[in-house]
Amino acid sequence: MKIGRRVHKSGLLNLLTKKECIILQQLTILAAQLRKQYNLPMADSYIYATSVLWNAELYTQDKYFENLERVHSAMCGRSHE
Repeated sequence: MKIGRRVHKSGLLNLLTKKECIILQQLTILAAQLRKQYNLPMADSYIYATSVLWNAELYTQDKYFENLERVHSAMCGRSHE
């Protein structure tokens, strides 16, 4: 594997199954959409996209997730659904 723009044939993508690559692609697209829609930082958009993709509840103390659906704020003891 080479750092930078080119990844050697033995790189990460070759270790993933076709199904895993499709899920990763869906996650990336959804994260980008959510980042733009809610003005989330990149890492937070992946966290939120993962919870949306897997239909999961998200528990956090991070202010960036305030007022998002299915997010429970441990700070305030309230949820937004």
